[in-house]
Amino acid sequence: MNRKRMVAIIVVVLILLTAIMTLVTYNKFKNEDVKDVGITKDEKVNGLNFTDTTFKEKESQYVLQMNVTNPSKKEIDLKEVDIVLKDKDGKEIATLLGYIGEPMKANEIRTMTINAAMDLSKVKSKTIKVKK
Repeated sequence: MNRKRMVAIIVVVLILLTAIMTLVTYNKFKNEDVKDVGITKDEKVNGLNFTDTTFKEKESQYVLQMNVTNPSKKEIDLKEVDIVLKDKDGKEIATLLGYIGEPMKANEIRTMTINAAMDLSKVKSKTIKVKK
């Protein structure tokens, strides 16, 4: 083989290795924030839909974020909910306060964000309940 062909083959192999390493690294970081499906499942409470939940650790805090939607044609007045976090055995780890605020108008969507400065690394599921 001549020298030019050998250099071309080496360059192609290096490009392929770089592409593979980039994809593997991207998928690792992309999936790093994904928690158990139980924590991200959609729920309906008192006529409101709680959807698109994300649960991430950020700067020694856990951040739980979800959309709250009023799919009805009337206003719904539910100011607060309890978000019960459980481990893989169903044992309660913590209860967080979810603040919705003012009554939600028909078809309104809000984003609820809850920060918790505690270890929630064992959380695998959540249940949303009306605040008593």
